[in-house]
Amino acid sequence: HTETDAAWLENENKIDWLDGREHYVWLSERTGWRQAYLTFPHDGSQTPVTRGSFDVISVVAAGDAFGLYYMASPENPTQCYLYHTPISGGEPKRITPADQPGWHAYSISPDGQYAIHTRSSFVEPPVSELIKLPSHEVVRSLTENKKLQEKLAALKKPATEFLKIDIGNGVVLDAWAIKPPEFDENAKYPVLF
Repeated sequence: HTETDAAWLENENKIDWLDGREHYVWLSERTGWRQAYLTFPHDGSQTPVTRGSFDVISVVAAGDAFGLYYMASPENPTQCYLYHTPISGGEPKRITPADQPGWHAYSISPDGQYAIHTRSSFVEPPVSELIKLPSHEVVRSLTENKKLQEKLAALKKPATEFLKIDIGNGVVLDAWAIKPPEFDENAKYPVLF
């Protein structure tokens, strides 16, 4: 298997062998989007597992029996959630519940049936739980951070905002801002970039 590009080649792949070392999952940007391919080393052929106008950020787990679990942001590049696609390919299915905004990390069991899920946000401390896949059903809470949540609840929280900034020439950058709890639009504040 050879991967080339005239301009730039990003390779953060780790080889996850499947089906008795007959094939593995490989991430490539050959279409302009970072997608997952099932790669067969005996002849160098590749079959797309994921397709679409989005980047696969990372492969979390892959198996012939349970498919491909990966982090992606198809709707909004400022967010990152767990998705699933059968190893034969197909439509991506979001696994992370829609009512859980914020940052997510998953450590999936070798059989693809369970995961340790950790999530947090700008205003919420990390919580960890054991979940069942693909339903995302909570089996057991591992870390609730209740004392920290209580302390944070007593504080005046900053206002957080995700926004888009047009920098010209058709380029729009995603950004976020954290404003002081008692933000006054008429006052001047120092800004960190």
